[in-house]
Amino acid sequence: MRIAASLALTTLLLAASMASPARAGEGQEGIDLMLDTITTGCAGMNTQFRQTPGLGGALASRPENALCDCVEKRLSAMPLVADLRKLDDAKLESLISEGQTFKDYLVAKLSATMFTCVTDELNAGADAIKPEM
Repeated sequence: MRIAASLALTTLLLAASMASPARAGEGQEGIDLMLDTITTGCAGMNTQFRQTPGLGGALASRPENALCDCVEKRLSAMPLVADLRKLDDAKLESLISEGQTFKDYLVAKLSATMFTCVTDELNAGADAIKPEM
């Protein structure tokens, strides 16, 4: 994988973790900010992956927005997001301020969601360009 694609993903995940509810001031607004950061940054990540040798050909066979549509759909359906929406601001702030474990958990779960979409799109794209064997 090209360094740029890796950097784009790392930057996107870091931005998502920095947009945590406690830093945004209001818990639920912070959740919205975190999700908006990810969905907004997805286009740049998608572009980087499409420009990565070995990945770009397969992804070019897929609709331009397929990866980010997947990310947005999966984020909105995540049980974690539903659980966070049930918490009040004090509990959200407590989770963030208690230490690195929750932040690591949050970034890992968000990463898994995004990587699932990348994997799905790569599989579909690879199937679309599979040569005669």
